Amino acid sequence: MRRFALILILISLAMNFLCCGEDDPEGPCECSNEWPDRTDKEDCIEIIELVYEHRNIEKYKEVLLKPDTERETFKDGYLWFNQELQAGSLGVCNNYDEDCEGTQGILDNAENMMIYLLPSAIVSQTWTEVDEVFGEPCEDCWSTQRNYRFSISIGEYTYQGDDEVQFTIGPDPDNPGKYVIYRGDDLLTY
Repeated sequence: MRRFALILILISLAMNFLCCGEDDPEGPCECSNEWPDRTDKEDCIEIIELVYEHRNIEKYKEVLLKPDTERETFKDGYLWFNQELQAGSLGVCNNYDEDCEGTQGILDNAENMMIYLLPSAIVSQTWTEVDEVFGEPCEDCWSTQRNYRFSISIGEYTYQGDDEVQFTIGPDPDNPGKYVIYRGDDLLTY
């Protein structure tokens, strides 16, 4: 009986390895259970890192609040706000579609890419509850400030960054019990 159980375990591990190996250009497959389920606040941060690691724009779109004109609040969905220094060339903010399009461009064109979102040394709490987002009341909404580090090589250019970002998350209106990112703010801290 033990031998039979061991054979079943080895077969399942082999299937998982063959299905979800590192050589898979599509990134992680569903059998890997590698993607967090967004039931924990920290899942949203981990998914952002995994999106860049696996170049998976669909998971990126899933973790952001989608626009919905039928909704009374947060009709525009996710918004990304740039640092004041970048606002001239990149604009003050990007909406859901603009941010997804820009991220798709990075994922499609970068030869080398890494991004890390580390707990901030500037603020003491990892998550802080917020009562409103975009001037609207928001239940079970949270904010986190993270140090980001990234390096992206596109052609002969390498872009690097090391600063702070603030994400505000809240309940996913389409999936009760799950979180999505409502807002991102690139903060200038020096």
